[in-house]
Amino acid sequence: MSRVRPLLLALLLLPACSAELDFVRPQRLAVNGAPADGQTVISDGPSLQITVRMQSDATEFVATTVLLLMVNGVDRTAEMSIGGDYATLTIEPPPVGVPQSVELFKRDGTGPLDTATYEALPYTGPTLTSVTPDTAQAGTQVLINGAGFGAGALRVFFGGVEGAVDASTDTTITATVPAGAVPGLLCVIVGADSAVGMVPFLPVDGTGAPLPTPGDTVLFYAAPTRGPVETVVTIAGLDITEDAVLRFDNSNSSRIYNVQTVSFPLIGDVIVAYGVVATYWDPGAGTLQVRGDGDSNGLPFTVE
Repeated sequence: MSRVRPLLLALLLLPACSAELDFVRPQRLAVNGAPADGQTVISDGPSLQITVRMQSDATEFVATTVLLLMVNGVDRTAEMSIGGDYATLTIEPPPVGVPQSVELFKRDGTGPLDTATYEALPYTGPTLTSVTPDTAQAGTQVLINGAGFGAGALRVFFGGVEGAVDASTDTTITATVPAGAVPGLLCVIVGADSAVGMVPFLPVDGTGAPLPTPGDTVLFYAAPTRGPVETVVTIAGLDITEDAVLRFDNSNSSRIYNVQTVSFPLIGDVIVAYGVVATYWDPGAGTLQVRGDGDSNGLPFTVE
């Protein structure tokens, strides 16, 4: 989903800020998962995340008391989402080919501690736009619409349950609704990339009645489904709370954060949140999960 030049890690230390924020200090600035040291990040993703990893003895911090994040000379710190030891600003990419600047300061004015520039390229990854019909029972073929489906091997998940891909073109996929599908979102994986777009689907029983919504933690959707450490991953599912953590092949990451409820008329409420690829996750292809009251189902993910 995104492409970055290799960058050096920069360790940023600053003294303790207060009794409440003892040992809270910016440790690393990253743009779309690539640690920054003043060099340029090139992104072709549909959105761009600027992340500051904090070193802390606390589980929460207030970004505006610790750091100052300037984007093109504008203070954007108050817009950052907080999760455990991370603060993340999600923004739309700038105009294509126009360099943008990011500067990280201590709140007391010292700095800049770290800087980066970034440029946007046109997004060329897969997208997901609709499914027809959007209500069907197991064993029914549906037509999934989007773009970029011809760029790699295809996998399709209905509410977190994988269905069979029967045929495809660059803009359509014919797939069969699997047994066990639950009301939720589609997730289409093209090669190692997830197709961007939240499309609801409602499975029904033989009488046409909607199947029940599960009470367990379920992962419907993740984007991107590949990236380096400290990539911010948008996830969506059910029973995902701020106490939940992101997992990769049984290894935990930080807590989920920026938890929001998004309502879809067809299927009801879905939880949308962020997670961060942990610095200690080993590179390779594996399975992404959410651990809440229990482990969710898994979706494919590749740590680069």
